[in-house]
Amino acid sequence: MQGAFNRDDLLEQLARSIFTGEYAPGEFLPREVDICHTYNVSRSTARSALQTLADTGILVRISGQGTRVRDPREWQLLDPRVTHWLTLYSEAGQFYMQDLLDFRASVEPFVTMEAATRASAADLHAIEDALSGMEAAWHTSDTGHIDPLFDVFDVAFHEAVYAATHNVIWTQLSHVLKPIILAQVARTNRTTDSLLESVACHRRVFEAIRLRERRQAGEATQAMLDRTAADLATNAVAF
Repeated sequence: MQGAFNRDDLLEQLARSIFTGEYAPGEFLPREVDICHTYNVSRSTARSALQTLADTGILVRISGQGTRVRDPREWQLLDPRVTHWLTLYSEAGQFYMQDLLDFRASVEPFVTMEAATRASAADLHAIEDALSGMEAAWHTSDTGHIDPLFDVFDVAFHEAVYAATHNVIWTQLSHVLKPIILAQVARTNRTTDSLLESVACHRRVFEAIRLRERRQAGEATQAMLDRTAADLATNAVAF
C-alpha cells in the first residue's frame, strides 16, 4: 500500500497508467476495493476519480463487470484535462497525430487567408514576436539540445494567426487545441536543421499575411503542413 493519495493525486495516477499504456483499451482497471487498498483512499475518493475519467470518455463503468478503458477514439480529446494528459504522457497519443494533422490541413490554410485579410497592426506584431522567439530559440539550440522554447513560440505563432482572424470561434478553438498542437510540434522539431526549415516556413506565412497576400498565405500554410506531415512520418514511433 502506498501513502495516502487525495482525489487529484489518484486521478493523475490513474490517467498516467492509462495514457502510458499500462491499462490498454479494452482492459479492465482493478476493482474499486483494490484501488482503495493500493492507493490508501476512501471508496468515495476512488469513485470520484473513476467518474471523472468516465465523464471524459476514457472509461466506461459496466454494472457487474467493472471499469474498462474505452477506445481512444471515444475519448473527449478537446476536453482540457484529456489534452493535458495526452501532452504529458504523449507516448500514448500517437493515434491522434494523423487525425490532428488532417484537421489542421483542412482549416489552417483558410484561417491564414482570413488573417491576411483581417490582421491588425497589433496582430502582425504578435505573429512576428512569436517568429522572433522561434529564431532566438534556434540560435540557442544545437545537435544535442533543442531549446524547448522553440516549441512554445511555434504554438504561439499559430495562436496569433488564429487570433488575427478576429473570429471568436477560431480564436477559442486555438486555445482548446494548444496542448495537442504543442505535442505535435515537439515530435517534428527534433534537429537544428528541422528548426531552421520550420523558421523559414513560418516566415513565409508571416510575410504573406503582412503583405495581405491571401492566396499566398494559404499556399504557404499548406506547404508548412506538408513539411509537418513529412517530419511526423520520419519521426513516427510505433506503439
